[in-house]
Amino acid sequence: MEIVKNTSFPLKPLVNGTLTEEAIFYVYEAWVKPITLSFYPEIILFTFRANAFKMMERYPPIEVDDLRPLKCQMAIQWVLACLTRIYARQAASYSHVFGFPLDFDGWENETFCDHHVCHAGELPYTFESVWVNFADAGKRVAMKQLNDSWTLFKRIFKKEYASKEEEIVRRTIWEKNLAKIRKHNLESDMGLHSYTMEMNRFGDLTHEEFKKQMNGFKISTNVDQSKYDRHMFLAPSNVVIPDQVDWRKEGYVTPVKDQGQCGSCWAFSATGSLEGQTFAKTKTLPSLSEQQLVDCSSKFGNEGCDGGLMNNAFEYIKQNNGIDSEKSYPYQAYDGKCRFKPEDVAATDIGFVYVKEKNETDLTIAIATVGPISVAIDASQDSFQFYSGGIYNEPMCSSTDLDHGVLAVGYGSEGKKHPTDYYIVKNSWGEGWGDGGYILMLRNSNNQCGIATMASYPLV
Repeated sequence: MEIVKNTSFPLKPLVNGTLTEEAIFYVYEAWVKPITLSFYPEIILFTFRANAFKMMERYPPIEVDDLRPLKCQMAIQWVLACLTRIYARQAASYSHVFGFPLDFDGWENETFCDHHVCHAGELPYTFESVWVNFADAGKRVAMKQLNDSWTLFKRIFKKEYASKEEEIVRRTIWEKNLAKIRKHNLESDMGLHSYTMEMNRFGDLTHEEFKKQMNGFKISTNVDQSKYDRHMFLAPSNVVIPDQVDWRKEGYVTPVKDQGQCGSCWAFSATGSLEGQTFAKTKTLPSLSEQQLVDCSSKFGNEGCDGGLMNNAFEYIKQNNGIDSEKSYPYQAYDGKCRFKPEDVAATDIGFVYVKEKNETDLTIAIATVGPISVAIDASQDSFQFYSGGIYNEPMCSSTDLDHGVLAVGYGSEGKKHPTDYYIVKNSWGEGWGDGGYILMLRNSNNQCGIATMASYPLV
């Protein structure tokens, strides 16, 4: 009771069904004519029944023409003045339901509370106020934390919404994604997963929206690749490859880039592989223009921000006699008019090499002996959307339905007694995604996620 008395009730004011002052209105509304001395006992008997005698002793009738004032005094002091009401009136903030109907059949013994009459029909108002403010404290704390997290999410990722209605929709999606991430990480702590997830800038997107925006690997049906200058990778005989390779440490890999809200992953995968091959030949690492591929390679089957294929990009670069530097032809994340300048060419190729389909052994050898390799994967699972670290092992991945172009820049193994093999894969969703923009994907596990299904690299 002291807590009730001293609390400001921030979520909902303490509510009484009625206030004692209203008793006067109720009495005079119920008895529009004066209550006479002869009628007074009948009213007390109807109201208090078994307790009528006690009330007659406490409020004996007096010789006046109208006993309604005495009836009001009785109501104020006893009918509407139980301990709950007395404490409620002392609370730091309270409200009430004006005009709450005092309909009753009369009070029996059990309706008396500490010798005061308790009108049970009104108490739910009071108790609900207390419950909202106190009994549900855990939920309120959780809701405050959720609100704070949402505010932080919007600030970190610079989220702005066109309307309050849109923000409500986006927050609902975000909350579902957050619950999914928390559940996964809890299971990961229990040893059920080999990787973790975390909230990122994609948190307010449904998975379908995310896939449509970010996964742009698309095989063209209107282009005959048999006419391309392509060659199959032939693994060197008797080659001994190292247990671990990381081309980032050797200077073959540019910093992680960000494709934005454009399905141009294929362009980033292609430039990444060509950047590495150019470095292998010239010892100079260029940063190449993905925007040129988006704007200029449509005749080779690519569709800009609507998707494309790395092999198409390699063929375009060959026939175009080069690709400009990123500095001279910067990325814009939308389809534009081709602005290629021959004088700004920073790299070129003379065709491309493809790795035997679904052969992880050859892919590993190619990575070890050639450099970063363009690969296509199935990134359609929501676990990929929020990946943050560890070895990505997703049994639901397809090895044939591929939708995302990335760059394999190395490989390795983790663990001593039962080592788990992995690929080091560079993504194009910025450094804020995954492990600094990278993901470790399971290796030598039946071509999981199709990483060895369509692997290739340019010839320089």
